[in-house]
Amino acid sequence: MKPKQINRVPQQQSGGFHDTESQKQFAPELLPLKFDILKQRFFSVNRWKSYCGEGFAAFKLYDSEGNAAERPPQKGDFMRIDIPGPGETEAKGYDWVEVTDICFEEDNYSESILITCSPSGNPQDRKNKHIAHFLQFQSNFYFYDCQNADSSESRSLRA
Repeated sequence: MKPKQINRVPQQQSGGFHDTESQKQFAPELLPLKFDILKQRFFSVNRWKSYCGEGFAAFKLYDSEGNAAERPPQKGDFMRIDIPGPGETEAKGYDWVEVTDICFEEDNYSESILITCSPSGNPQDRKNKHIAHFLQFQSNFYFYDCQNADSSESRSLRA
């Protein structure tokens, strides 16, 4: 199985990948409303687990200084990921990523949002340079929301 090619997501160079996606079909007149709901959820990082249920990773947003944040993510923020299982000992069982880019794209046919993250150390422990993530430090993690004339979709992609 090959990684999906997604606009603005670089082609896979090496290592493993995991594509997770869901797609919903709506009547054309409902698409703007449904995509607005999807965007609100997409930017509510601290609530992602509640949308997925038990047994899935929990995400918590932190600002660039390592303080818990209750707002949409911004470039330079961090996400703490609590994946079920033991996790990184040095990071108290958590994985960390830094938000390195947020891209918006819109045309007459579609609208998309891409959040790019890279594995990082714990922003609350700046003295420790250890990358607290199960992926290699040169990996990227992509979150993607898209709406087109036919459907709305949400994807989580690791490359």
